[in-house]
Amino acid sequence: MKKFVWIAVLTLAARIAQANFDGSDNFPGTTISTNWGSPLILGDAQYRQDDRLYFSSAGATNETGNVFVLPWLLNAGSYVADWHVVVDVYRNVSLTGTQSVTLSLNVTPWENMNTYSKTYSVMLDRILAEPIWDFAGFSTNLADENGHRVWEARANSLTLTGSVAVSFDANTKVLSAWYDPDGSANGYQWSLLDSVGIAGSGGVTNVNWGMTTSNEFGVRLLASADRGSVVHDGEAWFDNFRAYPQAIPEPGTAWLLGAGVGLLVVHRKLLRHR
Repeated sequence: MKKFVWIAVLTLAARIAQANFDGSDNFPGTTISTNWGSPLILGDAQYRQDDRLYFSSAGATNETGNVFVLPWLLNAGSYVADWHVVVDVYRNVSLTGTQSVTLSLNVTPWENMNTYSKTYSVMLDRILAEPIWDFAGFSTNLADENGHRVWEARANSLTLTGSVAVSFDANTKVLSAWYDPDGSANGYQWSLLDSVGIAGSGGVTNVNWGMTTSNEFGVRLLASADRGSVVHDGEAWFDNFRAYPQAIPEPGTAWLLGAGVGLLVVHRKLLRHR
C-alpha cells in the first residue's frame, strides 16, 4: 500500500486571490508562472518547462520515490460553490520488474497542501509487477489523514496521452474524478471514473474531511517514478491546466463509469495500514 513520505514540505506563500478556482496555464516559454508555488523535488526527479511541463527521472532507488509536486497558488477551490480542475497528461515509458510512473492531479483541503494527507487524486498510470500484473490506464487514489491509500478506482487504457479532471459538487459535497482517453484534441468527452463524498455520503466511497464553509481546497500537479523507473526527457508531461469556477460540463449518457468507451472500471477499498 503506497504512502508518500514527504521529507521536505512545499513552500507555500499566501495564495494570490481568495475567490473560487479560476485560471489556466498552457506552460508557455521556459519560466513557470508565479501563479504556481515553489516546486517540491524528491529523489532525482527533474522538471523543465518548454511550452509543456516535462517530468523526468534517472531512476534512483530510494524510500520516497522520485517525485515532483507543483502547487497552484492563484486561488483556492470553494467549499460552497461548484468548480472543476483539468490537466492534459502524457507518458510513454518502458518499465521492468515492479516499476511505476504516475502523472496526477491532486485535490486536498488547503491547510493540507504541504502534506499528502486527505488527498484525492486522479492520474494516468503505468504500474508493472512482473510477471503477474501490468496496469496501464487511469486511476484514482484516496489518501487518509496519515497519507495512506485507502481507496482506488482503475480503468484500463492503452492511451499514451489523455486528460484528467476533478470536480466538486457544493450541494452534495462530492468530489468526482473524470478522464478523457484522447485528451483535449477533439474537445473534452468526459467519462466518470470515481467519486468520494467528503462529508460522509453521496460518493462511490465516503469519508469525512471535517471541512466547513470557512475551508477551501488546494490543487497540485504531481509526477512520480518509483523503484528505479527511468523517465527520459520528453517521455512524460503536463499541459493545458484549467481551473474553472463552475461544475464540469454535463456529459452524455456515455459517461457512466467509462461505459461509453468500453472500459472496465474497478473500485477497490484498501485495508487501512495500521
